[in-house]
Amino acid sequence: MRILYPEGQTMIPQDNDVLRRFQKAAAAAAHASIEVIRPFQTGERVVTASELKPFDGSLVSLIDRESEDVATEVLQQQLPDVPVLREESGWTEHVSSDRYVIWLDPVDGSRPALAGAATSTVIFTLYDRQLSEIAGVVIADPATGRIWSAATGEGTTLSYQSSNGRLTRTCRVWQGEMTRTSTLLVENFAGFARPQSHKQIFDNEGCIRLFSTLQSQVAIQNYGSNGYHHALVANGGERLVGAITTSIGGEWDCGGIRAVLEAGGCAQGLRVESDRSLSLQPALNPLDYDLVVVANNQNTLDQVVKAVQMAL
Repeated sequence: MRILYPEGQTMIPQDNDVLRRFQKAAAAAAHASIEVIRPFQTGERVVTASELKPFDGSLVSLIDRESEDVATEVLQQQLPDVPVLREESGWTEHVSSDRYVIWLDPVDGSRPALAGAATSTVIFTLYDRQLSEIAGVVIADPATGRIWSAATGEGTTLSYQSSNGRLTRTCRVWQGEMTRTSTLLVENFAGFARPQSHKQIFDNEGCIRLFSTLQSQVAIQNYGSNGYHHALVANGGERLVGAITTSIGGEWDCGGIRAVLEAGGCAQGLRVESDRSLSLQPALNPLDYDLVVVANNQNTLDQVVKAVQMAL
């Protein structure tokens, strides 16, 4: 596969071998993490203590650490030449690739997990540093065993367990328009600031403006996991039109954007400038924006981005 730059000049080949090996390794690592997380979701195991991360005040627990450990072990065994940036432990030590990195979120949605909800996911993102974009993603849903996988130009597939064994299907976003009978997923934390820049996204008044604007146009839900939101939009659930991520704790929160795009959807990154205006940024490069919108079509995307701009 070859990528054409917007100016139509430079062609850079995508490394299909790395994409294939990433999807295989990440799927295996996802199954390992599922085995760790599911007993906490069923009540077989209970978390008795958690701690706050010093850089953003979010939670980390035994679930996060155990999931990260088993996923890292599998990734290093099957894809030893690609470095891994882990949310809880930082970089793996022995690396050789200077083009690709893997971003690992071992429990996307730690707070819901600690509350006993079954909406947390595990996100494996392959980032291409040469193209400055997300090249592939694998998202695991421990509660159901579903695994979504996407890569540049390869579409998005869902793998799930059935009575006939492990099956896969191709995912497409829902094709309808945004109305009051459709659903928009919003991951929101009033007062949240990006850990890297300490830049605040929405204060309390901004959150009120955002929800006031949107609630007259669409039903709003929050399942507490960016990976879950993006996977469900890509999955094509009826009347599910998109998602807003207003609190990006790390670049791993945005891997599911590749799944939405490969399933036929749209996405837009938004950077908060010094005067509190928003500038449009490529959605596949989360290193360069502060919040992101995904949608099932361009009309929905335009409506939601406008609502975000008005709220900020």
